[in-house]
Amino acid sequence: MAFPAKVDRFGLADGTTLLVKSVTPNRSNDVVEASNEDDDVITCEVLEARESPSVEYTVKADLKSTTAKDIVLGGVTSQTVGGVTKYFVLTSLRLGASAGGEPTCSASGEEVPSATPSTTYTIEDGLAILAKAKAQILASAFTLAGTKCHMNSCTATFQVKFVPIENGGSLVAWDVTNGRIVVTVNVTQAGSDAPTLSAAQGWTITAVPDDNNPDSDYTTWTCTFTKFLTKDSE
Repeated sequence: MAFPAKVDRFGLADGTTLLVKSVTPNRSNDVVEASNEDDDVITCEVLEARESPSVEYTVKADLKSTTAKDIVLGGVTSQTVGGVTKYFVLTSLRLGASAGGEPTCSASGEEVPSATPSTTYTIEDGLAILAKAKAQILASAFTLAGTKCHMNSCTATFQVKFVPIENGGSLVAWDVTNGRIVVTVNVTQAGSDAPTLSAAQGWTITAVPDDNNPDSDYTTWTCTFTKFLTKDSE
């Protein structure tokens, strides 16, 4: 069965390691209204419509060593959508790996008026994940130690804050700020020893290890690590 072609808004799919799985354009626009004394709308204006797209990818092959990809937060790609050239800035990329689950990769961003980026944050070889149904330490954010302590899942989110600059209801410029990587891990404690979770160099534990002790199951722990990024030279 042939499905309609999907446009990768962020140009990450290469057909070898990453494939486009789904695309959500998230199109929206603002409407301004004027009302009379009875609060009846007498006129309205539909403002510029833009996309805030998200793309989900299939991890087909391992992304490691020579196949890992740079992540350029704030980077802009041009794509033809409906016969029209559009520009999209990458503001977030999320990786996920869990024991017995499919590895995940998704990206999101904003439609912008031109191909020239404002500010960028480059994470060299940041897009790295194995195409395996196993929990993995992502972004080399931490180390785990402890007898009979094992990862259930790990997520890594690379993100920036998108700052729109508007005039007359249209986006005329933009910037990105506050670049960071946030990694959260979930660990099962199957013995008497609690896990030891240590932040790697350049990382900070921003949510301390927290345990969950159910009535009839093993204890699990969650912990969050954050790395604050410095923007690329302008």
